[in-house]
Amino acid sequence: MKTNRMNLSLLTISLSALLALTYCGDKSEEQPPEESNTNPVVTLDGTPAQNMITVMEMGVNALKNNSENPAAAAGELNSIMASYNITDIRDQARAAKEAGQGATDEEKNRFKALMEEYKTLATDVGGKDPAAFNAAHSEWSRLWSIN
Repeated sequence: MKTNRMNLSLLTISLSALLALTYCGDKSEEQPPEESNTNPVVTLDGTPAQNMITVMEMGVNALKNNSENPAAAAGELNSIMASYNITDIRDQARAAKEAGQGATDEEKNRFKALMEEYKTLATDVGGKDPAAFNAAHSEWSRLWSIN
């Protein structure tokens, strides 16, 4: 009887050690990398108007791609704002306009359409979870002078 208890104890200890090694071991190879909520940085090498369109389009896409997740949409907007100096982009566009190299009618219309699309999407996304979305939306709107 003592031998059976000893064998059972050894078996229990062995199984416990095996389970501990299996579940508590280094799993860095097995874990997929965490997905970040950042957009890849795009080099802005177009005209100032084209650069404005590119960055605004990123914001619109952030809302489209996360229309059901306001926190994720806000995270993407924050990431874009951290990656690009929107004030500088707008200042460059203003300077180009003053120098007679402003946006074409097509670029102006495209930007206006993106602004309207952003407003519509922001209303929809923000209505789902204002607490998660409104801070990023307010800052984005301030930088772009969206009313």
